[in-house]
Amino acid sequence: MQKLHTALLVGLLAATTHAQTGNDTSKIRKAANAAVAKADWKAAIDGFQQLVDTDPMDGSAWHMLGYSLHTSGNLDAALKAHLKATEFPDVAPIACYNAACVFALRKNKDEALSWLGKAAKAGFARAEHMEEDSDMDILRDEPRYAEIVAQIEKNATSAREPSVQVFAGTSERKLTRMVMFAGKGSIGGVSISYGQPKWLDKYDQAIASPKYENYRWRFGKDEWTTLDTSVALKLGDQQLAPGIYYLTIARRDTDFVLAAIDPAEVHAQMIDPYMANRTTGGTEVILKHEKTDEVSSALEIELAQTVGAQASGNLVISFGPHKLSTTFALLPKK
Repeated sequence: MQKLHTALLVGLLAATTHAQTGNDTSKIRKAANAAVAKADWKAAIDGFQQLVDTDPMDGSAWHMLGYSLHTSGNLDAALKAHLKATEFPDVAPIACYNAACVFALRKNKDEALSWLGKAAKAGFARAEHMEEDSDMDILRDEPRYAEIVAQIEKNATSAREPSVQVFAGTSERKLTRMVMFAGKGSIGGVSISYGQPKWLDKYDQAIASPKYENYRWRFGKDEWTTLDTSVALKLGDQQLAPGIYYLTIARRDTDFVLAAIDPAEVHAQMIDPYMANRTTGGTEVILKHEKTDEVSSALEIELAQTVGAQASGNLVISFGPHKLSTTFALLPKK
C-alpha cells in the first residue's frame, strides 16, 4: 500500500468531499484534508475521527481515516477503518485493497487474498500499482493471486472513467550524505535519500529483457530516490546545479544510465514514482557496471569519499550481484 503524489491526493480530497452537515463539519474536513497534504497525520487522524463520530455514514471520512492511520503506522486501527470503509460503494474498491495490504503485511495470506478478491469484485482497477506494491510480494506466487490480477486488469480495460484512489503506506528511508565544513560552519553538502527494495533473482530477467531496454525504473522503494545538493555537483561527466533531483535508472544497450530529473517537471505531469518510466529529460550519467560475488540483499547507495581527496569520491550503488558507480565532486563557491 503506497502513497500517491501530493498533487493527486489533493485532487482526490476535493473530489470525494462528503455532503456537509454544517459549517463546523466543513471546517473540520478542510483542516483534515490540509493536514493530509502536509503529512501531519496526527491532525488528519483527529479530524477524520471527528467526522466519522459526527456522521458514521461518511464513507469518504472513514476511508481517509484509514489512510491516515495506515500511513502513520497504526495498522490495527487502520484495519478497522478500512473494513468500515468497505461498506460504502464509492470507496469500497480501494478500501478492500487497503485491507488486503494490512493482512499481507501481517503475513496472513488467506485473508489478504480474500480481501484482494473483494477489491477486484468491487471494481479495483490499479493492476500497474499492484505490480510495484511491495506489500503484495508475499502473495505473488499464490495461484489465486494470478487469477485476481487477471480480473483487476479486466477492470482496468473495461472502466469507462479512471477512478481516483488513495494508497497509504509507511516505509523506512536510508540516507547517504557528505557535508563540507570550513571556519565555523558548513559550506555545503550533498545527500541521497532512498528506500531499500530487497533483491529478488527475478530482477536479473527484467534487466536482460528487451522489453525493458531504455525503461526508466523507480530508483529505490515506494517513493522517489532524492538527491539534494546545496552546491554545484559534478556527477560523472555531468554537472548539476544546486537543487533537488529525482533519480531513475535505465539500461541502454550494455550501459546503465542514471537520470537526475527536476521534480517540478515530474509534478507538472502528475507522475507518481510508480510511473517513473513515463519521465523524460533530465541530466543523464552513464554508470560503470560490474557483477560481484558479494550479493547485496537490499539496495545500498553510498557516497564514498576517496582517501586523501577533498569533497570527492565515488557514488556506489549495490543491488544483488550488481555494482554501479560513477565519480562525484562537490564544487563549492570560491
